[in-house]
Amino acid sequence: TFFGYAYFLRATFTGNAIFWDATFTRDAYFGRARFENGLRFQGRGFPQDKGSGVVNFTNVTLERPERVYFQDVDLSRASFLGTDLRQVHFINATWAKRRERRWRPGRPLNVVYDDPRVSKGKDAKEADYHQAAELYRQLRVNLEENRQHIEAGDFYVGQMDMRRHDTHLGWLYRGLLTVYRWAALYGESYWRPLILYFVLAGLLFTPLYLMGGFRGATAADVHRPAWAGTGALWDGAFWGDYAQAAYLA
Repeated sequence: TFFGYAYFLRATFTGNAIFWDATFTRDAYFGRARFENGLRFQGRGFPQDKGSGVVNFTNVTLERPERVYFQDVDLSRASFLGTDLRQVHFINATWAKRRERRWRPGRPLNVVYDDPRVSKGKDAKEADYHQAAELYRQLRVNLEENRQHIEAGDFYVGQMDMRRHDTHLGWLYRGLLTVYRWAALYGESYWRPLILYFVLAGLLFTPLYLMGGFRGATAADVHRPAWAGTGALWDGAFWGDYAQAAYLA
């Protein structure tokens, strides 16, 4: 158990590094460390509460990434920016929920956890968004290969959010991404397009049917514009026509 801050900055681990049931109660720093062989974190592990610290794995060199395991650990306060995670094994790992992430300049996502000590400069912000998008892509591919599709979809949202904030991609592209996020969460939400469909049907296409007229259930020819002559909006005939137009829409 590490009761205080644990610093492994720029350390080199030449053999297997095994942290089995190790507990970090405060911040743990592995930034720019080098692992020349295997690495395993399993059980117990990292801080989980907002006041208990973060775990920093930024710019870590993993020479044998296929022998790196994070198993049964909480990674909701871990940072991996600048570390290649494509072949790392994540087994029953816990990540921060999407709503707990903050897209702030210089602190864009949970894998670069919301740590006030991170630089907020403009250059750092742009670099963070680009690197964070790549990191999310690596995590998405990693989890897809391990058939963790729900978690992979979550990281896909993070990847696209980072691209949406990256000013190097142009305002038109980022604007389209904003619309795509709003309409369907980049294709990861089913209820957003469903709601959009009913909104468009009820507020756009139904009034178009009402204005242009339509063939009624018993009429041989197309109606007059459906609201003509029906009186006030509370007239039952209007709402009958509206319901029929909505059905057609």
